[in-house]
Amino acid sequence: MVLLTATITPGVPGVMVQDPATRRSQYRLALDRWLRYGSRHDVDVVFVENSDEDLDALASGLPKGRARGLTLLSAPRPTIPVLARGKGAAEAEMIDYAVQALEGLQDSLLIKCTGRLFVSNLMRSVAGVDRSSSAMLLRRTLDWSYADTRCIAASGTVWASHLSGMSVDVCEPDGEYLEHALARRATLAHASGTVTVRPFSARPRLVGSSATTGHRYDSALGDAQRLAALPLERLLRGPLRRKQY
Repeated sequence: MVLLTATITPGVPGVMVQDPATRRSQYRLALDRWLRYGSRHDVDVVFVENSDEDLDALASGLPKGRARGLTLLSAPRPTIPVLARGKGAAEAEMIDYAVQALEGLQDSLLIKCTGRLFVSNLMRSVAGVDRSSSAMLLRRTLDWSYADTRCIAASGTVWASHLSGMSVDVCEPDGEYLEHALARRATLAHASGTVTVRPFSARPRLVGSSATTGHRYDSALGDAQRLAALPLERLLRGPLRRKQY
């Protein structure tokens, strides 16, 4: 199952793309890609949004018949104190809402992705991971201080037991981002001995643009940077994964 998080009308600073019409178009494009992908690979898609968007109207703009297999969730609008802590705090609350609202997630692999983005190699990225696995798949720094929140995969049980309630750990004005909170949770989960935190089987290939910087991930420059990093990442996933330093 793929969980897409969305905010059509952002209420926080630090977001380059603020125009709701532009964001709506970007979300609809990504959603259409995910639904086509899901129909080919038997993957359910859940779209959760937290700015009171009319989700039925959003889905009606998709090509006819495309919305089959799509679940739409309207999460509560974040409170002013949550917005004061930043967009990461609001997104964490939205994820918690979706995990609680969806039934039967315990034995399902839940892949959270930023809703404006598409992962073109998703099946390769999560290859070899059982749906009821205790693995948590993410991209992180070597020192475990920062983890990529654009794409994360774990079973429903792992989400509920180790990744819920991260909103309170986020305070962007103080430099504490959701990426830091996720890294700390991943560290604690791995140290517990009940969860194996590991990288994706293949680096997720993101399609779309960053809402923070406007940078397009699937540009020629982005592709070149990704290809240049692949040899090192293969070493880190393989021979160097237990290297001490």
